[in-house]
Amino acid sequence: MSVADGLKLVWTEAFVPEREVRVAEIGALHGLAPRQVAVMERMHGLASVRWDPDLPLLDLLVAPAGKALERAGGREGLAYLIYVHASPQVAPAHVSVARELRDALGLGDVQVFEVSQQACASALAALEIAGELLRAESPGARALVVNGEKPFTELNQMHYPIGDVMGEGATATVVSWDGPGDEVHGYAVRHDGSFADSLTLYEALPRRRFVDTSIDMIAKVVGEVLLQGGLTLGDIDHFIPSNISRVFWSQVVHALGVDRDRVFLDNLPRYGHCFAADSLINFATLRDRGRLEPGGYSLLACPGLGASFAALLLRHGAR
Repeated sequence: MSVADGLKLVWTEAFVPEREVRVAEIGALHGLAPRQVAVMERMHGLASVRWDPDLPLLDLLVAPAGKALERAGGREGLAYLIYVHASPQVAPAHVSVARELRDALGLGDVQVFEVSQQACASALAALEIAGELLRAESPGARALVVNGEKPFTELNQMHYPIGDVMGEGATATVVSWDGPGDEVHGYAVRHDGSFADSLTLYEALPRRRFVDTSIDMIAKVVGEVLLQGGLTLGDIDHFIPSNISRVFWSQVVHALGVDRDRVFLDNLPRYGHCFAADSLINFATLRDRGRLEPGGYSLLACPGLGASFAALLLRHGAR
């Protein structure tokens, strides 16, 4: 059993900027040859990302956070604000994005901190952390987990060797142990520190090792959360991965034996890889399309450079 079992995702709100940029434009900006862009598009499944250099980071985060609080019934009982980002730094060292976000939302003395140590898997880790903190609070206490960042260097906008182009997107999730929502039925994470120097992934051999390790690790965390929930892959309605390479997820799906029609990759060509926000953006998209049936199960899976590998099992509540 996961320590997060029973935690409710009361409401998740997703936001992406309106400005759409073709992957070919970003490739040209960073000096990729046309054949390299073609690989990104045809093999890895990328077409465009949302990227607005004129949109401040705080505005990117406030947009979903305010709506999530509104949809979840307001700010009453809010004990924590957790800001999640995959990149180690998203602002100058003297700036606390979490505190600025709290002030922008008018959340007074709500406790704030940031989570980033598991790279793109940090979003799922933050949900578990929020749940553990809320155990010590009064009944009805809630936390707001906000997730999003902007690509601000060539290195964190395009990972050509592993098929990633980073786009902008953000999510905000209100969580609580009480009331309605989508209920956590399993959470698992594994780490492999041998890939801590992610720059080595630009070399062919370490990159191949990382892919092989990632497939194995994702399979293990998926197996763990299914065991926690007492389920099999056949019980899962939706397998919701992060928006990294289509080639990579095809290998994972093949290794796991997941039915391809249950794998949600619709947002990959639309948004690219949105750092740690992918899985929850995809979850919210499925919900907004009316595809998450009450009582059904979804499994979120996400690898993070460094490397961390996480999976989260959800049982859907009534809408």
